[in-house]
Amino acid sequence: MITLGHLLHLFKRLNHPNRRPRRWTLGEIEQYRREQDECYVLAQALTSLTSPRIQQELDATRREVMELLDRVRQLQQGVAFGDVVTPVRRISYNERWSDHQVSPEFSRDPYVSGFIVPRVLSTRLIKLHKQQIAAITDLLRGAR
Repeated sequence: MITLGHLLHLFKRLNHPNRRPRRWTLGEIEQYRREQDECYVLAQALTSLTSPRIQQELDATRREVMELLDRVRQLQQGVAFGDVVTPVRRISYNERWSDHQVSPEFSRDPYVSGFIVPRVLSTRLIKLHKQQIAAITDLLRGAR
C-alpha cells in the first residue's frame, strides 16, 4: 500500500529545485517535463488524501471544462472554418506541475488555443487550483 509519506517523498524528490541542470539538452528538458507531469499526478493524489473537498471540487470543475470543450467540438464538427495555424508551444524547462490548471495534456494541446471558458467557470478553476497549490505547499512545509 502506498502511504502519504511515500507520496510526499516521491513528490519532493521529483520536484526538488536542485534537479534542474545548469545547461539543458533536449533529453534533460524532456526528462524534467516528465518529472513535472509526474508531480502533477502526485499533487492530485496528495490533495485527495489531505484535502478531499478541494480535490473533488477541482475535479468536478475540470470535468465541466472538458465537457464544454467537447460540446464546442461537436458543434464545429462538419462545419468548415478553414485551417487555424497556432504556434507550437516550445518545450520549456520552466514549466512546473502547478502551471497546469486542467492537465498537462490540455495545457499543451494546440487545438484548445483560443478556447473561451465562461468567467464563472474560469474563476472557480483558478480559485480551486490556487487552493490545491497552497495545500501541497503547506503539506511540504509540514513534512520537513
